[in-house]
Amino acid sequence: MASFPKSDTEEIRVELREVKRQSLVDIRVYTMIPGLGEKVPTGQGFSFGISRLKDLKTALLAAERFLEEKQKV
Repeated sequence: MASFPKSDTEEIRVELREVKRQSLVDIRVYTMIPGLGEKVPTGQGFSFGISRLKDLKTALLAAERFLEEKQKV
């Protein structure tokens, strides 16, 4: 769905998953395993029901506004 780099060897991925008939948003760190040639998920991350996606968006926008205001000072 979407991803962005965390470091040279890691990225953060946002994906939709279905587990036990429940739709989830999964935000997880993926890392490159030497010799494997592809990134694999780590235990770092979290999942939540898609009904909470708007709550996460609101929280992220509030954090962004806070940082913008802090930089003006």
